[in-house]
Amino acid sequence: MGEVVENEIEEPNVKRAKQSENNEDRLSDLPDCVLIHLMSFVPTKDAVRTCVLSRRWKNLWKRLPTLILHSSHFGLKALFNKFVPKVLSFRDDSVPVHHFDFYANWRVPPQLVKSFLSYVLSHNVQRLKLAVNCNIYLPPGLFFCQTLTSLDLSVFNRFNSFPTSLNLPALTSLRLYNFVFGDSELLEPFSSCTKLMTLVIHNCDVMDTQTLCISNATLVNLTVHDSTHQAYSLVLSTPNLCSFVFSGVPAQQISGSLHSWSLSVLSLVKEVNIDVDDWFVSSYLESVALKEENINVDESPYLETAFTMNCWLQVFANVTTLTLSSSTLQIFSIISDYVKMAPSMSKLMSLIVKVKKPPYQKPQKASKSRKAQLKPYSPVPEEVVDYLIQDSPSVGITIIDSQSYLKSTKLPSSQLAGVYEDELAEMRTVISKFEADLQELKEKREHMDNMMQTVMSKFEADLQELKEKMEHMDNKLKLEKMEKEKEKEKEKKKQRKRKKKKTL
Repeated sequence: MGEVVENEIEEPNVKRAKQSENNEDRLSDLPDCVLIHLMSFVPTKDAVRTCVLSRRWKNLWKRLPTLILHSSHFGLKALFNKFVPKVLSFRDDSVPVHHFDFYANWRVPPQLVKSFLSYVLSHNVQRLKLAVNCNIYLPPGLFFCQTLTSLDLSVFNRFNSFPTSLNLPALTSLRLYNFVFGDSELLEPFSSCTKLMTLVIHNCDVMDTQTLCISNATLVNLTVHDSTHQAYSLVLSTPNLCSFVFSGVPAQQISGSLHSWSLSVLSLVKEVNIDVDDWFVSSYLESVALKEENINVDESPYLETAFTMNCWLQVFANVTTLTLSSSTLQIFSIISDYVKMAPSMSKLMSLIVKVKKPPYQKPQKASKSRKAQLKPYSPVPEEVVDYLIQDSPSVGITIIDSQSYLKSTKLPSSQLAGVYEDELAEMRTVISKFEADLQELKEKREHMDNMMQTVMSKFEADLQELKEKMEHMDNKLKLEKMEKEKEKEKEKKKQRKRKKKKTL
């Protein structure tokens, strides 16, 4: 009986071996460290689901150094709020958290935020991305973490006042959304970040002093987005700043620091990118249409914005690459006709104009004669371009159309030779790279499909093996039950014979 059972158990293993020969399980041959690295690129919810694949996968997710927790991966708020603490509690506590990405598009309990922040800070977090909507004071330990290299904070609440001092010695990238700078006569919150290279300030308010000083010796890239049209002074004490990007509505007065070397600080900036919000340009174009209909409109906000940008370009006098959106050029057109003091950018080598979708304009009623006099919308006004480059003799102009994906170049006469050949070669290079990327993507997809097919085949084989074992055990139990019933029947017959003998 035992030999029969052993033979029946070995049969599924033989089938599984034959199946593995036909479908090689390359995924299982990979070491744990590689599998964990691959799982770090998927949401944590999906990574946890791999625990049902096989015994080997059961505890792999617990050693993930990357946790990606987004509410969009869950249908219900309650499920998301329960999933986060359970993941942290079941996780291998000895493994550090290198990257923690948390996003919730609904209000989150403050206690939940405090608990997972406390957890990741105690596990040597290096990259932290947090986007929440709740009334919470961020723990002080967040701004005194010795291991953080990248910090991305977006907190929608009424307590999001940014601290006046930081102690983040390893921080290289900082992104702040919807914070308030205040509570100090002179704000220099970034001066103690000795390794900071990238700083992004998005829709942050400057209260009280109306002056924000960005003082940092290592900062290379500065990005500011402000669509509130808030006027404040931005003092830059950044000797290594190379790139300045602004989007929104320019209203800030930018100047160098008050140190002895302040005159040369902003002259080191080589790349400037300015993109005015479409809604602001739409409002300006509507005011132009109303003015042409002899309707009085207040143009002072648009004039102030245009003069502000003109002052910016005078401050960044040594810029070599200037990128402007078509909406930015529309605002520049306000002053280009009558302002003689154009920005002197003698070192400008490249002017890049990014053409965006024409801003929305409300239809205006006008007579046929008046309509004939109205100027058509021009995304790239030539008079504005000429105004900006009048002191830049060797500038090359590149126009990029985001709608048709076309690029045109305008160069000085001394550089016209070979323009079309260069453009054609560049387009061929882009197409070749695109085809290579597409082929690589197809190969990766095919590889992932093969990996998933291998995993599914292994899972199906295990499931089939389990079914066969269960069927075998059922048969074995049935046989044992039948044998027991036969033995009982034999015993009953013996008892009957004994009773007959006694009666005789």
